[in-house]
Amino acid sequence: MINKNKVFTFLSILMAFIGLLAGAIECPAAFYRPDGTIQILSEYSGIDAPNPSGTRHWTVIPVTTTDGKVTMGFYLKDASPQQAICQLTFAATGSDRIQWQGIENISPKISDDGFLLVPGFPAPCDVLPVGDISEQGLYQDRNEAGGSVFVKSYQVTTRPVTPAEAVDSGWINDTMPDVGALVMVTATDKRGETVVRQLWPVNGAWWIYEETPIRRSWRIENK
Repeated sequence: MINKNKVFTFLSILMAFIGLLAGAIECPAAFYRPDGTIQILSEYSGIDAPNPSGTRHWTVIPVTTTDGKVTMGFYLKDASPQQAICQLTFAATGSDRIQWQGIENISPKISDDGFLLVPGFPAPCDVLPVGDISEQGLYQDRNEAGGSVFVKSYQVTTRPVTPAEAVDSGWINDTMPDVGALVMVTATDKRGETVVRQLWPVNGAWWIYEETPIRRSWRIENK
């Protein structure tokens, strides 16, 4: 004879598990909102190389305010005095608003759709709509200069990447701990040329590799 109480208990546990699983799938990762400091090594090419070695070491420090905003400050490692080269400010969870502010008199940039580019800027601070790409994947970047507004259009796409491909391509090294499933998020211009691409662990809080026409950057272990 079937014990109805046991069956009911089993079904209750099963439904609870399915509910938790569904919630985990629907709940997006906190992209660009890491829990702690991030270390990044950037390698520059050609005339954009800042020194003979062509590299810079960045320290990215997150600060969360009482209203839920997250500010990411980009600092040159061991620079003195310590001054953020730029800052990204993300709105509280539930909003795609981003503000970028550079040093000195560079005008700030604001985006309301999770897509923000700073072409040519040395710090690896471009933001892509990871995990929340629009249906068509089309985005615009607006810049103001001399009273005029210039608009450029971009296409954002994603594709899965295996750890083996990432190692073979030099995006990660084989000494890294298991990074699990990976996805490459790429923004291209109207000519189809890559503007920026970032390699992300699925549900990660920060990319592990980024590439633009002027630099390649790797996230490295905190030391």
